Amino acid sequence: MAAPLNLEEGQSSTRPPRFNGHFYSWWKVRMHNYLMAEDSELWDIVLDGPFVPTIEENDGEKTNLVPKPKQKYDEADRKKIEKGFKAKNLLVCGIGPNEYNRVSACESAKEIWDCLKTTHEGTEQVKESKIDILTSRYENFKMKEGETIHDMFTKLSSITNELRSLGEPISMTKQVRKVLQILPKSWESKVDAITEAKDLKVLTMDALIGNLKTHEMNRNYNLSKKEDKKDKSLMLKYKSDEDSTGHFIRECPLLKNENKEHQKPRSDKENRRDLVLGKRDRKAAADLVVKKALAAWGDSSSYSEDPDEPKDVSMVAVHEEETVFNEILTENKVKLEEKMSRMVSLESNNSELKNQLNQITEEAEWNVNGLQAEIQEKLKNSEKKLGLSLEKSNKLEQDIVKLKE
Repeated sequence: MAAPLNLEEGQSSTRPPRFNGHFYSWWKVRMHNYLMAEDSELWDIVLDGPFVPTIEENDGEKTNLVPKPKQKYDEADRKKIEKGFKAKNLLVCGIGPNEYNRVSACESAKEIWDCLKTTHEGTEQVKESKIDILTSRYENFKMKEGETIHDMFTKLSSITNELRSLGEPISMTKQVRKVLQILPKSWESKVDAITEAKDLKVLTMDALIGNLKTHEMNRNYNLSKKEDKKDKSLMLKYKSDEDSTGHFIRECPLLKNENKEHQKPRSDKENRRDLVLGKRDRKAAADLVVKKALAAWGDSSSYSEDPDEPKDVSMVAVHEEETVFNEILTENKVKLEEKMSRMVSLESNNSELKNQLNQITEEAEWNVNGLQAEIQEKLKNSEKKLGLSLEKSNKLEQDIVKLKE
């Protein structure tokens, strides 16, 4: 059963639900519940009509019931009449100005209710056409791959509730079997398990949906764990490759590919500058060359190894730059996860808007079909009346001819 996108009256329990010309089935159920909560006799007045006080009048041997004059009303009569006007007032307060123009000539709550029902549900022929359309949608309904159980059940419930409001309810057992039939192929194992373990004749829809949602949560959790393990293995592999080769941050291929579009073309002077070592690196390289030369000549007394001497400066720089690179990579990963979460939320909002747009489109199609059927009926009635008037005119002409003769 379709519901409006926004609720104007704010779901107040002291004010009647407002009807603005759309979603009549939704408003009809709420108005029935509101009148029953106020006074059950009000709903009886809407269905059966207002109370008319009567008295017995003897006409010879027969006794007839005639309307009682207002001067003879007692207290009980006045209270019953007041309830009729209260029911009418509640219905009028629950409709907008456009709908009031339709029912402004109605004198009782029953006339208002019947007028709105005929306008928005149509005659019996229109009602049957709506039932056929909804039945066809119910039979062809399928759950899409990747769709959640919640979204699937919401769409299916909208169809079944609409059919019930039109007087064609579907039994709970058929709905349970329908849900098991429309699940995708990836759910075949779960469907077989439920069919074997549960008695479908006594299984309720709430229990079935709860079972399917639990299975869906567990399956999504297992998939997320597998993806995390895959990401960790890729990171370990990347780190092992990086440790085996080793490079400076400015020479990292990942950063080069990522910032390639934002980098300016380097001049020849800058490229030559990158080839020149710094002062500290040049000194360490010179000391290393001297050591190797003295070791080859056998004169190592003047340059003995110092246990506190630092290791190769270039390797220390590599490890320092590797730490900075890992921090940058972690920060980029966090930003990427935030963007992905925003994208998922936008996709969910987009799917909800699409569902609401489809519901509005379907409601408009039903109203168009109902109006077409109603117009056809009116055309048929006008044709009949026109035929009768033509026959009467022909008879009158014949009578005039006879009188002239």
